[in-house]
Amino acid sequence: MRMILLPQAVTAMLPPIVAQLVVALKDTALGYQITYVEAVRQGIQAGSAYSNYIPALLVVAAVMIAINFALSQLAVTVENKLRKGRKHVAKAADRQVAVPAL
Repeated sequence: MRMILLPQAVTAMLPPIVAQLVVALKDTALGYQITYVEAVRQGIQAGSAYSNYIPALLVVAAVMIAINFALSQLAVTVENKLRKGRKHVAKAADRQVAVPAL
């Protein structure tokens, strides 16, 4: 049962799990507090050393966008690989079924 059902369950659930990771990072209170607030606080501290907050906060914004974009691309890549694998298995099954009966 583990050898058959677990791989199917993992391949079916991996893209939604990665997508939920992206949503959790962007939308939840914990993701907001840990990533956004701390990153902005560090940017303000770095900017206060030079009395120029704008460049430091722009770097923080670029880093946050890069992290979210990378996670979104990871979700798309995983989903495409799993979809391609399912198509390959389906084509192999079609070839086996297409044998004419004697």
